[in-house]
Amino acid sequence: GDFASSYLQDLIVAAGGAVLHRKPVASATQETFVIYNVEVPEKCSPSEASSSVVESRRKEAEALARA
Repeated sequence: GDFASSYLQDLIVAAGGAVLHRKPVASATQETFVIYNVEVPEKCSPSEASSSVVESRRKEAEALARA
């Protein structure tokens, strides 16, 4: 996303999560969450952001969750 990745990684670890540098391995006993950024980049118009940028991020997160 359009944010400092080190900040997001620190936030995840502080909340008890783990940052993976690979796709997660499926487990029947563990739940996986895919976190994505829904903030609109400053350079986008409101209509452009709601229809393309955020939708693209959502679809990418859903595809990763299915994988």
